Amino acid sequence: MREKFNAIHGWAAARGDKASFVAFAEQNYVANYQKRAALALRDIGTPRATQALRSALSGSYRPDVAEVIQYASSTIDTAKFTGTITPSSAVYGDTVVVRPPAYQPFDGNELLAVDTTACDPDDPPVALSATRMTVLIAGQMGARTLTICNVGPTNITQTASFVIRSVDDPNDRRMSACTDLACRISMAPLLIRGQLTPANPVTAKLSLWKSVSSQDTLDFFKFQPVAATSVTAELEWGSSADLDLRWISCTGPPTGNTDGATSSRPERTTFVIPAGSCTVLLVHLKSDAALEHVRLRLTTP
Repeated sequence: MREKFNAIHGWAAARGDKASFVAFAEQNYVANYQKRAALALRDIGTPRATQALRSALSGSYRPDVAEVIQYASSTIDTAKFTGTITPSSAVYGDTVVVRPPAYQPFDGNELLAVDTTACDPDDPPVALSATRMTVLIAGQMGARTLTICNVGPTNITQTASFVIRSVDDPNDRRMSACTDLACRISMAPLLIRGQLTPANPVTAKLSLWKSVSSQDTLDFFKFQPVAATSVTAELEWGSSADLDLRWISCTGPPTGNTDGATSSRPERTTFVIPAGSCTVLLVHLKSDAALEHVRLRLTTP
């Protein structure tokens, strides 16, 4: 996890080099406060705050800070969300609950996005009612902005501040102590038994990473149905990186078809898992990518 954190922030750890570590820690401390300051100026929204924020656009900042300044400036005139977000900080791929204010309940059209004003209708909430919206969080680590689209009868857009504490997704955290394939397969989340049904598809948001100094290129999902079950997996991501879906047995060898192993996106594969068979769906990042945001959807007829 430490190597992944260092690589994401562009710093190759020099073992035993105290000066390099202190310099990195100071730079990261300053960068986090610059991000929070940009979001605070956006939330204040007075003419003076607006001018300060827009003046910062021409400044020289670390790329991740410049990204937040640009987004804060572009959304300064957007209405502020007056409901609640619980928890107010989370890790990549976790679930958060967004609740509207009592005077403006959700009407069923709402969508949510991280660090963009364009909400994706193909990425709906996990659940949505008049009083709450449950969503999976994905994005870069640090202070982020949530955009809530289509709010109320006039479909206005609102924003709120939020913190992503880590880019290690739930799959990574389950397997943090594993050093071999057998361990990862044994620790993979087991689906099918009441979790994946025709009326209840499963969506996961995954972070994948590959560089010289850090790698997180594999995620695993395990199935062991009582009866033969057809499972369709679809993988979507936003870049030109090469990702594959593959089926393997729990003892390791490949199984099923390879229709999810192409060089294009999205990847889609369907496999009929034999009754009682322990089978693993493998999500594999093949090419280099700084931090790939991936959405996996699992359905069954």
